[in-house]
Amino acid sequence: MTNPKSHGAAAFTLTEILIALGIFCVGALGLLALFPVAQVTERESAEETRSAVIASGIMDALIIPNDPYQLRVARAVTNGLLEWKRIPSSVATNLFLSYNASGEPIGELDENKASLPILNMEACAVVTFGIRPKTSTPGLVTAEVIVASPAAAPAEKRSIRRFVRLLALP
Repeated sequence: MTNPKSHGAAAFTLTEILIALGIFCVGALGLLALFPVAQVTERESAEETRSAVIASGIMDALIIPNDPYQLRVARAVTNGLLEWKRIPSSVATNLFLSYNASGEPIGELDENKASLPILNMEACAVVTFGIRPKTSTPGLVTAEVIVASPAAAPAEKRSIRRFVRLLALP
């Protein structure tokens, strides 16, 4: 005949199962709480990268090789070609542009429309581009690119990223 106590020692009690299940649930809830944080971080990282791509594209194309006293900014893409706007480097200027998720300009905006939500579904960022000649040092120009996103939000709800570059013109 077998001893009944020897069979009970190999099994788990209901209390042990409930404690293990409780520990598992606490761990699983902790991991699930990380998903929203990861989504926010991923979205912010994508916006930061997109802003850097836009600002880099603008800054890299500013100087016209043949005319150092004129700067240029792409303001739209038509039939696959960039449309350029020339800006004199000696005059303080502000331009407002909308950009898509690929970092391409969609079109120029006036200052009032730039502060309102952009209804164009393709637009993901509003860019303010500014040129400021340094009056104290001739030949130096400050170029500033402010990328605000998302474009569908009003101006006060957008994330702002600012990029500044000092240009030395002959």
